[in-house]
Amino acid sequence: MKLLIFRTGDQQFALPLESVEQVVQAVNITSLPDAPDYISGVINYHGSIIPVLNTRKLFMMTKRELKSNDQFVIVKTATVFMALWVNSTRVVADMLEDDFIDIQEIRYGEKHIKGVVKSEKEIILLNDADKFLTKKELQKLQNALKKAKLPN
Repeated sequence: MKLLIFRTGDQQFALPLESVEQVVQAVNITSLPDAPDYISGVINYHGSIIPVLNTRKLFMMTKRELKSNDQFVIVKTATVFMALWVNSTRVVADMLEDDFIDIQEIRYGEKHIKGVVKSEKEIILLNDADKFLTKKELQKLQNALKKAKLPN
């Protein structure tokens, strides 16, 4: 299994590589009124306006301002492209099935956590990008995008 590892706060997370489009340097975020709580706003990504998901809010961490060395992980889900605001990323890891603990075995309870990857140094939480936003939150996001007057 190939994974992109990213850090938010003091915790490492991962996404399956097939859901990652690109990693880019963070840029200014344009606010998006009426968006779901985890959405910090939107950015222009190659001519498309995409939402920025604040992973600190999603993972219930302390709020902080965007820093110039932060990164955006551009992910594609079944319904939307989005940017994940993260502290940093590191080289794609190639994990063996023996390194993976399924979420049902640990009963972690977070809707977007698929499982845990055992690493020599720490635990890495494997995420499912399709579950970052519920259907209700996705609808709220789509409505906010339609309603917003965004620059082209």
